[in-house]
Amino acid sequence: MATKTDLSPHAFQVCLSVAAFSRAGSSGQGLRPAPGHGIGRLRRHAIAFSSIAVVPDPDPADAARFYEFFAGLGVTTLGVNVEETEGVNPQVTEVDRARSAEFWAALTDAWRSNPVVQLREITRVMNFANTVLHNHAPAPTPFDMPWDPLPTIAYDGGVIMLSPELAGFTDERFGDFTTGNALRDGLDVLVHEAEKRTPWITEFWDGVDACRVTCSFFAFCGGAHPANRYFEHDGRFDGTRTRYCTAAKTALLEGVARHASSHCP
Repeated sequence: MATKTDLSPHAFQVCLSVAAFSRAGSSGQGLRPAPGHGIGRLRRHAIAFSSIAVVPDPDPADAARFYEFFAGLGVTTLGVNVEETEGVNPQVTEVDRARSAEFWAALTDAWRSNPVVQLREITRVMNFANTVLHNHAPAPTPFDMPWDPLPTIAYDGGVIMLSPELAGFTDERFGDFTTGNALRDGLDVLVHEAEKRTPWITEFWDGVDACRVTCSFFAFCGGAHPANRYFEHDGRFDGTRTRYCTAAKTALLEGVARHASSHCP
């Protein structure tokens, strides 16, 4: 592993991905694995690192231990992803919206009691609330933000826009979802001509527009991600509500709002 001296001139940012967190078993193990050698080295060289964690079951009973685990690791920022129905992971736990909201409320409680880690999702809600309450924002809300084309280049040069999760999959209507190939076309050309070259993107925008007119949470969410729509709506991009938006957007906003209401005079 590189030392701090090796990394510092290059402005690297280190992020750890934790595949899944589930409730601890009867032995009490499973929620607090010992930090690995890599994390130990990051600490010794005082290299800041963030983390992204996947939660298969957003159980409010686990929220405090979940937060304290990452606080104990010393991460600076934590992103919390509720497990998604995508690709080779089609079978996931069904989401209960009320229970998911309780998880986010409990996670906010844990953070407020020991605010040493910046929680990505709570920050998003706070920025959105600041917009609504004060008619201005330190950062644009999802509704106002332009979509990041997020071009993903596959092993063979194929370029998939908007949704890296679609890489490696094929569809009878849309083929391999690619906009073009970086080995033949410039990436700037592919980004500029993405909608003209990629029929599924048009269908996706139709889905976003449907969310805009039917969902009261659209201003916060901005529309579900392409892969969530595709894999949850039987191969279509113009569906609306998904498991992902219920657990990670709607319940998130409701849970943080619930925490705020219970702590405001």
